[in-house]
Amino acid sequence: MRDPSGRWGEADDGRPVHMTRRRTLFRLAVVAVVAVTVAVAGYAGYAFVSGSAEYLAGTPEHIGCDTPLHRFGWAYETINYDIADDEALLVASPDPNNCTKPTSTAGGEVVSSDGVHIAGWYIPAEGSIGAEGPTIVIVHGGRTNKSGVLDYAPAFHEDYNLLLPDLRNSGRSGGTESTSGLREQLDLRAMLDWLERTKHPTWIAVMGNSNGAATALAEGLGDERVRRSSSIRCTPRSLGRWRMSSRRSGTCRPGPPHGHSSRARASGSARTSRPSTRCAPSPPGTIARSS
Repeated sequence: MRDPSGRWGEADDGRPVHMTRRRTLFRLAVVAVVAVTVAVAGYAGYAFVSGSAEYLAGTPEHIGCDTPLHRFGWAYETINYDIADDEALLVASPDPNNCTKPTSTAGGEVVSSDGVHIAGWYIPAEGSIGAEGPTIVIVHGGRTNKSGVLDYAPAFHEDYNLLLPDLRNSGRSGGTESTSGLREQLDLRAMLDWLERTKHPTWIAVMGNSNGAATALAEGLGDERVRRSSSIRCTPRSLGRWRMSSRRSGTCRPGPPHGHSSRARASGSARTSRPSTRCAPSPPGTIARSS
């Protein structure tokens, strides 16, 4: 406090008043920082818990129902459900990127080892390679379905048969939870069983984006039928540029060209002699492969 002469004096405890005021301001600042930290941590925890629950138990925000025939005019086969259901869903949905929920689900032809019924599409290659020709499985990410990876298909359709599965809790497949690739690996394995049983391809690759990449890489590490497993880290447009560049150069293709001797398994290993991991003429058109 000030004395009669106007100068600062001492507080009641004998310390200078300016020191007491600094200590008080410091304490207030500490309390404010702690309060803000607790509030941010609490909100982050709530967002994480609620977001995780929504992701695990929820359905895709936008359910696509576009088909290879509707998008590109390609012939295709439905796996484990009636192809007429695709046309019916398109008719009932003005926007093929935001469709009503499918009324029919997968049958009993393809079932994962933990009992989830899995659906998908099989798209024959444009070239005359037959069902036994090299086949690429393209796996969609979280909160979408097989329609969500159609844009990646044109880069490979000329030379490769394609298989696009619906993972659990998406599209026409069963299940009520998504597990970021943990149990989806069982879905992919069931589809590979179907592919091997019905088409007998001489060579199989799997690739995916987001959670589909985790699924593809996990299955590729342990399944001897898979000759390549890849994570898609590019847009469909840049993937197309990479494809055109690789066709011109004759190198860095996702699999062996027709008649190439590497179709035969090398030294019994499913993951030997991998091409370069930087295939695109410029980023972000990059495909990273598991080691």
